[in-house]
Amino acid sequence: MAAQAELQVQLKLVLSSCETLIWSLMPCLFLPRLRWSRTQLWQHSMSVI
Repeated sequence: MAAQAELQVQLKLVLSSCETLIWSLMPCLFLPRLRWSRTQLWQHSMSVI
């Protein structure tokens, strides 16, 4: 019974660290994409003017 509880605690720790990793990686994944779309929009607006 104690081993099962310990396993659940370890699982929670792993999940929380994965969540932290995802949150820290998300800006790295999204920023270039956002920057790229912003440049595309800027170029488009410049071509319209």
